[in-house]
Amino acid sequence: NRKSSLSQIEALLESTKGDARIDLLVALAYVAESRNDFESMLRHYKELCKDRELADKRQFYLKYQRAAEVIFDWQEIVASYDLKPETYINNPIRLARYAIAKRRLGEGELADTLLKRALLRTLGGTQELNALATVLHECGARKEAKAIWLEHIACLDVSSVEFYYALNFINHQSGFAIEEGNWELASSFSLAEMIFLVQPSFRLSRYYISLRSGYTSNYVAGMRL
Repeated sequence: NRKSSLSQIEALLESTKGDARIDLLVALAYVAESRNDFESMLRHYKELCKDRELADKRQFYLKYQRAAEVIFDWQEIVASYDLKPETYINNPIRLARYAIAKRRLGEGELADTLLKRALLRTLGGTQELNALATVLHECGARKEAKAIWLEHIACLDVSSVEFYYALNFINHQSGFAIEEGNWELASSFSLAEMIFLVQPSFRLSRYYISLRSGYTSNYVAGMRL
């Protein structure tokens, strides 16, 4: 019934003009967002963003960008980001996503330049580098993500919380060493994480992290043998 009603409302758009049409579009966009229907959300917010003044006033371009990001629509990521370059140009995470979108659309040389710029904009911050590598990993740029994690973790104090979080990203977000069957590297990462976890000064908020890490450590150690 809901789908039928939404279809009827969408059909009204063709015969509705002016503010009434905008109200219908906004209502449909909000419903799509609340239902996590990102394809419909993207379609409606893209239409709303044709009115640049309205898009700026109500920041609909951010919703348009969000929908494009979630469904990895590279063409729409570029289009939505280009509506407001200031939303990504100085943000390393968004800049990296924009770069990957450009690469997927065939602009490899520009993408490489933008990725270097994104890396520079992190200023070497641990959280920023981890977030940047995670975005690259999720977008399919695993080679670049791996390079960032490996170079980044080598520069950290092994007794720091930042080192532990970087290990977590490598072991559980990427897991590239396990995927590649590089058991020596995977075992080293897992052992380092377990050593960190048993330090008396370190307290985990969730016990399942210890259980998961212990399982992973035993698994990769066994595979190495």
